[in-house]
Amino acid sequence: MRRHLVRLSELADREVLRVWGDPNFTPPAAMYQVRYKRLLQFYSRIEGDLIAKLRSLRDAGCIELITCTATHAFLPLIKNTAALRAQLETAVTEFRRYFGSSPAGIWLPECGYTPALEPHLQELGLRYFVVDAHAHACARLSAGAGMRASSGSDEEPGTDANANACAALRAGTGSSSDDEPGTDANADACAALRAGTGMRASSSSDDEPGTDANADACAALRAGTGMRASSSSDDGAGATGSVGPLLTGKPLRTPGGACAFARDSEASAQVWSAEIGYPSDGDYRDYYRDIGYDLGSEGGAEWDYIKPYVLPDGKRIHTGFKYYRVTGPGVPGDAKAPYRPDAAALKAQQHAEHFIAARAEQLRRLAAQSGGAEAPVIVCPYDAELFGHWWHEGPQWLEAVLRGLAATRSRTTGVVVETTTLGSYAAAYPADHRSGASGVELGPRRLRGSLAPAAEPVGAPSAA
Repeated sequence: MRRHLVRLSELADREVLRVWGDPNFTPPAAMYQVRYKRLLQFYSRIEGDLIAKLRSLRDAGCIELITCTATHAFLPLIKNTAALRAQLETAVTEFRRYFGSSPAGIWLPECGYTPALEPHLQELGLRYFVVDAHAHACARLSAGAGMRASSGSDEEPGTDANANACAALRAGTGSSSDDEPGTDANADACAALRAGTGMRASSSSDDEPGTDANADACAALRAGTGMRASSSSDDGAGATGSVGPLLTGKPLRTPGGACAFARDSEASAQVWSAEIGYPSDGDYRDYYRDIGYDLGSEGGAEWDYIKPYVLPDGKRIHTGFKYYRVTGPGVPGDAKAPYRPDAAALKAQQHAEHFIAARAEQLRRLAAQSGGAEAPVIVCPYDAELFGHWWHEGPQWLEAVLRGLAATRSRTTGVVVETTTLGSYAAAYPADHRSGASGVELGPRRLRGSLAPAAEPVGAPSAA
């Protein structure tokens, strides 16, 4: 890593000289020169031990560390118990070896949950994880399963209806259609739910416990349908995504006692969506135009210049030196405009302010739904590689969000937005026991009070 940073710092110095005097490319070249010098200094300061730095931040209470699985396997597809256990136990063992303590939570690859995990989570002390938004809806619907028709039939028509509702919910998530994503699927879910209402419990009680739950599900689905993404300003400084179904701002408790937090659909879309997410803004740096590919296409002096910084066999790679911006949707690579670091930094600040305001408004809605009994939580997990890799300005945006939230807390009236961790929230507020995820396998979408940011270890956004 040190050699790599030294080479990048060397290339940055050479780039400043190569573009000297060019008003379009001198500012980004100077930015890279400062950036790589600082990275090299930081790496030297921590003596190359990133794990020790993470451990010290954890011990200081700045961050919370959780584990993932051994090989990022999609767990619902693993039907061999020994293999499933190995994925989890290896992760916990390695975490303990590097960080000196056992993890309390786990990132399930692609948010994939299966009830077969329950005994392993319990035995390994993994008390919380994150699932996708539709998982909470399916978990709540599953609470109504096992009811029989009021006619006294031994069949369980509610079970099929709830299964159909879950299937419709899953089909409606992550839609990229220009129509109102999820609307038809949510309507189908409501129809399936209505087909399952009016049933009484399999006991002799005259009550109908499934009816209210299904009615609530329909109401929540209707509230979330027909909401398409929109921008709050002409310059794209703001963007909103559709609200996921049945997000109550509370985790659910699984049958094994773990907390299942739901990834927030609205917060996810604002940051992650290739169509409406912040990284698609035209002022941000374009990932694909890179001097590793742009220079020396016809050989000559340019190729001699860049050749030491590509692979030894001459295969071209991304060097990290990129001089163009997204410019706009669908703009081809050769029509991209020059990257302006100052404009991009300003846009990152504006998007941070928009994100904070959107989360505050979202918390108001969640608090109103819950009657203000306890602080709701908005779970904001994003792929770690998004920040700085795909979205160059992502770290600037994240810093602005955290600083902005700290400043907002001291002067805001009405609603206070605090940052927290999943473990801290789970300890402070009991999970919702009314519904569990028993018998429901929860997979990912197809791709891809408190604010709980988290970093996913995998994934990549679509091209902007």
